[in-house]
Amino acid sequence: QDALSQKNGQPGEDGGLDAAREALLVSFRLLRFILIFLCLAYLASGIFSVQEHERAIVLRFGALLEKPEGQVLGPGLYFAWPYPVDEIVRFPAQREVRLDLNENWSSAATGGGASETGLNPELESHLLTGDLNILHTLWTARYSVSDFAAFFRSFVDADPGAKSHDAERLISNILYNVVLKVSADIPVEQAFIGRQALQARVQSLARAELAGLKLATGLKLDGVELVDTAPPGAVAPAFNTVIDASNEKYTRIKNAQAYATTIVTEAGGQAGRLLAQAGAAEHVVR
Repeated sequence: QDALSQKNGQPGEDGGLDAAREALLVSFRLLRFILIFLCLAYLASGIFSVQEHERAIVLRFGALLEKPEGQVLGPGLYFAWPYPVDEIVRFPAQREVRLDLNENWSSAATGGGASETGLNPELESHLLTGDLNILHTLWTARYSVSDFAAFFRSFVDADPGAKSHDAERLISNILYNVVLKVSADIPVEQAFIGRQALQARVQSLARAELAGLKLATGLKLDGVELVDTAPPGAVAPAFNTVIDASNEKYTRIKNAQAYATTIVTEAGGQAGRLLAQAGAAEHVVR
């Protein structure tokens, strides 16, 4: 009967199997196309660009990748294996961090006075100057990342979008040590009268300390500013009287020097004119 059915052109059991087989083949072709498309899309997602205002590094399984273009990638189009193989870390090309250093500052100095009992070393930090006076200072530092690859290797928190506490702690420790060293080598008046020179000396020594570290930090100290200086609040009135007297002394000395320079210049000019007139008169007489 089956042979008769096939002879009459009616499908049999083999026809049903062929249809199922054809459906499976179509499904496998479609699935293969989808898999190829997904693989290509996955690889294409590894293409990335770096803009003019940013830089980037590539991490492969969390480690800094050595690339022919260099560890830090500049503006351009690049390829990296998509996540989780590679990870792209972007950061601004220029980013400066401001750090306030108030370790040697006192709330009493901010308030303009201190408790009548005097300075409490446990609560109020201070500096000791070369002439054995006590001083409070307030500093501000500005630093940036000059070599992000070195910075990434040196610090655990290498995300430029967040503050790196390790980097801040390093800069703070260097500046505190330098300020302590410089303050112990100068009289207290210089911190008030020669503030620019003190600031320049601290900045120079701090940069030298940072550059002299054996560890390549990738950090650059852009600037150091002496924001304010103050004596202990308990002796502030007497101290300010002395400082005002010293400022007046230096002001009068500078005014006297300027006046002396003016008088000498005018006298020289007048002497030149008298000599010229005398020479002219002598020539007429002859």
